Amino acid sequence: MKRVLTVLLFLVAASATAQVTVGTVGTVHTKAASTSDSWSFTMPTGSNLYLVLACTVGNSASVVTMNNYPTWNGSNMTLIGKTANASSPYDASYLWGIVNPTTGAQTLAYGSNVSTDFTCMAISFAGVNQSTPTTNYTGTTGNSTGDVSITITGTNSNDLFIDEVASDDNTLTCTGCPSPQTSRGNNNTLELLGVSTAPGSSSNQSMGWSQNTSAIWAHGGAVIQAAGGATSTPTATNTRNRIHIGDLIRTPLPVEVVSTRWKE
Repeated sequence: MKRVLTVLLFLVAASATAQVTVGTVGTVHTKAASTSDSWSFTMPTGSNLYLVLACTVGNSASVVTMNNYPTWNGSNMTLIGKTANASSPYDASYLWGIVNPTTGAQTLAYGSNVSTDFTCMAISFAGVNQSTPTTNYTGTTGNSTGDVSITITGTNSNDLFIDEVASDDNTLTCTGCPSPQTSRGNNNTLELLGVSTAPGSSSNQSMGWSQNTSAIWAHGGAVIQAAGGATSTPTATNTRNRIHIGDLIRTPLPVEVVSTRWKE
């Protein structure tokens, strides 16, 4: 007599995607009428690290170019994106980044083509894609009162949105904070700067700020991409198999017996 079991095997696919997380948020660093500067920032340890430098610059005579790549511990950072207003005082918003940065207390340094006011800040992140850390940079400029906003194209929920505003108005406030945006820096002296982040999404994300007086502004932002790619939803596959009772002992777990039939 041969005994046969009908079993149900569950095969589950799990996601190994990391979540982008914010690490250390540096203090706002300012420098008046200069072509270069440097300061110290402490990069924490972690997995799949990424360092972002946000800088706003302005000059009454011409558009300022950060012609020397900012450096972290002597290594060049990569431009994420730049948005510059074509009207005086030519406010410009720069975002720079570097993957796998040296950890610990190191030196950030930068330069420009003309003497200008700088306002900069550094933020560290973990769980970031080391091959393509950012995507979908977008930026816009204006000379207005009230709304200062951009819409960034989303990718997936494990990513993080980041934006930066350069403004000539000292009333700049984050209208999207505290939700969905989190303000990471808001300096209303010298060259004005606003930086925020928002949780990632597959939908587009509006990043909003506001100013009370009519003033020049430049606003840019991007997606910081998670290590491991897009989020996937676990799935289950049902497979019915007939196996001999003697083979069941050798069948790898997990298995769930859902019915039995005895066959002569």
